[in-house]
Amino acid sequence: MDVIRGAVRGPVADRDTWRAPDTKVVRTKDVSGRQGTHTLRIPLTAGDESFYVRLRGSDGNRHGAGYLGASVDPHGPIPHEPGNGDPWADTWFYSNPILVDVAGA
Repeated sequence: MDVIRGAVRGPVADRDTWRAPDTKVVRTKDVSGRQGTHTLRIPLTAGDESFYVRLRGSDGNRHGAGYLGASVDPHGPIPHEPGNGDPWADTWFYSNPILVDVAGA
C-alpha cells in the first residue's frame, strides 16, 4: 500500500492540468498475505503548508516505476499497451484524499 502526499496551495492557473504540486509516494508498506481487518499507522509531519494524503493499493500484478518516474512513484501502475489491459486482472484502489489544513499556511 502506498501513501501519496501533495501540497495544497489553492487554485491552479491552468484548470486542465492533471498534476498536483510536489505530489509523490512518501511511504510504501507491504501488506501482502494479510487477511481480515488490520490497522496501519503511518506518522505524518505537518510542516509549513497545507497538504493532502491518500492511500493507493494494488493486487501486486504489475510492478515498476509509474508514469512520472521512480523518484515520484516507484511502484505505480504500469500502463498497458493500447487494447491490452484487463481491469479485473490489474485492480488498484485509491482512497479519497484527506486534507490537512496547516494554520497560518
